[in-house]
Amino acid sequence: MDISLASCLDPLRGTRLRPPFYGLAPPEHLSMAGSSLLHGKDARLQLRAILHERERELQVLRALFKSSAAINKLPQELLVAIFRELQIQHTDWLDVLRVCRHWFVVGSTAAILWRTLWVSDSTNLLRTGLARSRAAEVEIVITKFLSRLLPDVTALITTHVHRVYNLELGSIPRKCLPAFTDIMRRDMPVLRTLQVYFETLEDEDIALELPPARFPRLTDVLIANIQILTTPAIVSQLREIRILACHGRSTPITTATFVHAIRAMRNVKVLCLKDVYACDTGSAPILPAMDKVGLDQLRTLVVHTHASLVQAMLSAVIIPATANVSFTCLVSDAPQADGSHTLQAVVPGDAECLPILSEVVEVSVTTAWTSSDCELAGYTTPDDRPEYDTRYGPRLSPDIEFRLRRPEDANESDFWLPLGLRDLTYVFPRGRAPLQSLIIRTAPAVVSATDWADLFSTYPALRTLQMTVSDEEDAPCASMIFAALSPRSAAGSETDAHGALQIGGAEDADTIPCPNLRCLTLVGLSASDPDSLVATAGAYLESRKRVLGASEGRMDRVVVNLKDHDDEAHFYAVQAAFEERLAPLVDYVAYRTSYMYYPD
Repeated sequence: MDISLASCLDPLRGTRLRPPFYGLAPPEHLSMAGSSLLHGKDARLQLRAILHERERELQVLRALFKSSAAINKLPQELLVAIFRELQIQHTDWLDVLRVCRHWFVVGSTAAILWRTLWVSDSTNLLRTGLARSRAAEVEIVITKFLSRLLPDVTALITTHVHRVYNLELGSIPRKCLPAFTDIMRRDMPVLRTLQVYFETLEDEDIALELPPARFPRLTDVLIANIQILTTPAIVSQLREIRILACHGRSTPITTATFVHAIRAMRNVKVLCLKDVYACDTGSAPILPAMDKVGLDQLRTLVVHTHASLVQAMLSAVIIPATANVSFTCLVSDAPQADGSHTLQAVVPGDAECLPILSEVVEVSVTTAWTSSDCELAGYTTPDDRPEYDTRYGPRLSPDIEFRLRRPEDANESDFWLPLGLRDLTYVFPRGRAPLQSLIIRTAPAVVSATDWADLFSTYPALRTLQMTVSDEEDAPCASMIFAALSPRSAAGSETDAHGALQIGGAEDADTIPCPNLRCLTLVGLSASDPDSLVATAGAYLESRKRVLGASEGRMDRVVVNLKDHDDEAHFYAVQAAFEERLAPLVDYVAYRTSYMYYPD
């Protein structure tokens, strides 16, 4: 039986080789007669040597062919840059190494491509990456649900911790605590970012020592159930601090310790403290008098903790006006007469800690609305939309906001607590902030319990007022808002038979609560006394025009969207009377009902 090269298998492709593919003819000595030459041991060895030689020739031909590809003519540095961009965009960039030998050689020898090492199903990639990255700084990321591999990871990186600049360990189970503790006892001279979550029992924390001598370049931490606040030296070094849970009991931290740590954060730019508590929370600890420290570098502050701890913090520091601030405060006090809780337990009376309050020009306050929306939000720039309407909802990203909620152990299904207009006038009293826009979402009970004339006189610079009342029974009549906005004379005021306000005595601009008001929107109030509504609204606008003049007294927009118009004929009659009365005094006037849709 004759044996030719075509009967051998290509070890690279697993297909039969054909001489036309290679462009080679069988060697002449293979066609010679002589079975002893073809069947002997020496013949097999000689045949294998010939095959290997042809394979080397084939590899050379393949390399020459692939080198003619345009992308392989690029300088190696540029090809590495392309791989790097692909790596940033796609974590599964390793597929490019399988395209050809040239790409494999370039990709596997460029240390910069092996600086980000993910640990997913196994530690194989980590082991390979540590070798290929050579002396370069690396970041190590363990997939969140694979932290059980932490002991294997720490065993591999023990000799490389001196060049780890980012360490993300995911959620560490309790059984892996010894491995975590061991690795954190080592010097990490280039570590800049640490992210780790420790799985604990309820209210359990672990203490983590991060001395600057061993972590000289550490700037960012994202931790949970780990306590570092008892080390002021390290918090003074950090730029971003995110602590997502620290109960302060198993590793005790007092209010005084907490405040001392906050005062040390003079270099911090982002501070997020969520579910961070002190062991003496609720006992009203007495702190020594101290000068306030300015956290001048702070740009973002998010705090979720007990109200007393927030107040203690604000009593000791000054938050720059350029910072974006959000407070969620746990309180257990009884509500006020208007059904709301008060921010007096959160913000110190002088408000020196929050200079941003004096720069707020727009406020959105949601009181007793829905369980997830009760908040007081302030903005330092007015809304740039032509008209704030209920269809759009509140603006995003307020410059400062407050929320109140019950403690987790309060056994209440509704954790969120209502804020009130009492909170509004406490945080923004007369003269503190030049409010130009006020958006109120509230309940009928709050409307009835509020002294609106006093509230409006608190904000003389107000230009836009929008109030939306929740859809409940017994909503107050909208005429009370127009009456509260009407000018007040030294001689007082009276109402006529229809309830319309009658102005008496001398009038001047000082008698008008909001002389700059240009846009008024009322939604959800009652139209139970339409004659009084039309008369009071008309008297209000006429008195503005009389006191301020035809130009300054004229308003740009008045929209009322009321309830209690089940009778369609009654609605159209009141609408015609309202718009006819106000049209000469307002550029745009609209009378609507909640049961009908009216596009602008």
